[in-house]
Formats: sequence, structure tokens, C-alpha cells
Amino acid sequence: MLEQLETNSKKFKDALSFQLKELDAQLSEAVETTMQIELASNALSKVLAKNENARKLWDDLATCIKTGLEPTEVSFRPPVRQTRF
Repeated sequence: MLEQLETNSKKFKDALSFQLKELDAQLSEAVETTMQIELASNALSKVLAKNENARKLWDDLATCIKTGLEPTEVSFRPPVRQTRF
């Protein structure tokens, strides 16, 4: 019986060790993905800070994502430049 307990204990430890290695790999991948998202977000912030039209479109898209509404043509149409005579 003691031998069976030792065998089961070793199997359990091996299974846990494997699962921990898998979780560590997934965590590393998640950290890398998070870093890439942060870099992309910073780049996007710089573009949006310089471009009013892009910021408006981004805000419209964010609103659609948050509310679950479909974007309309009007909200994604670039503004018409008005000329003064």
C-alpha cells in the first residue's frame, strides 16, 4: 500500500510539474502580447494626438465596441472641408 501511495504521489508531482511548465509558457506569451499591445497603444496615442479626424474615428469605433452598436456611414465619413468665399 505504501508503494502504491509513493507511485501515485510521483505521478501527481509529475503532472503538477508539467502543468506548471505549461502555465509558465502561457504566462510568458501573455506578457509578450501585453507588451506588444502597450507599444501599439502608445503609437496609436501619438497618431491620435496629432490628427483630430483620426481621434474622432477612434472615439466612434470605441463607442461602437462599448455599446455593441454597428458603426454608421455617417460616423466614419471624414468631415467635409468647408471653404469660405
